[in-house]
Amino acid sequence: DFAYSGSELDAVAEATNYYRWIIDAFSKHIGPATVEAGAGIGTVSDLILRKNAVRDLLLVEPASNNVPALRARFAGDPRVRVHHGYLEDLAPTLRADTIIAVNVLEHVERDDEFLRAAYAGLVPGGKLLILVPALPAIFGSLDRAFDHYRRYTRPALRSALLRAGFEIDQLHYLNSVGVAAWF
Repeated sequence: DFAYSGSELDAVAEATNYYRWIIDAFSKHIGPATVEAGAGIGTVSDLILRKNAVRDLLLVEPASNNVPALRARFAGDPRVRVHHGYLEDLAPTLRADTIIAVNVLEHVERDDEFLRAAYAGLVPGGKLLILVPALPAIFGSLDRAFDHYRRYTRPALRSALLRAGFEIDQLHYLNSVGVAAWF
């Protein structure tokens, strides 16, 4: 049974402008049947529901200590289902228009398996929307404290996505100012 040991979920939940910025960037690509992998405590999920015409939002969360918070937060919303587990377990039965993973892939030990599962869980033409930390050269104590396995370069992420079967519409660095703040 996995329990998330990081403390950043509560800390960054207050960063509403940051998350709005991300969802604004993703907004035009989010379809009516959406999966959020690694939903945490629902910070991104809440913004997805407010911003988009999502009819079905499946929140997939492996951490047993986060699932009760998700269930409580979205108990009254018939569009939302919460699954305690991993995307890799659900992929064969999913038919999602969109899979979203914001600050998740760096926490996944076998990211290639996650990406293959995401590809398998999408309908033809479906979209994977991800945000990951960049620049392995700045991997440090905060990454270790937040249980990160890695940071990405564009070429490394591109290669992983292509190996999983994805075609890439956009892949770029965001928030270069955040690199200085990381130190």
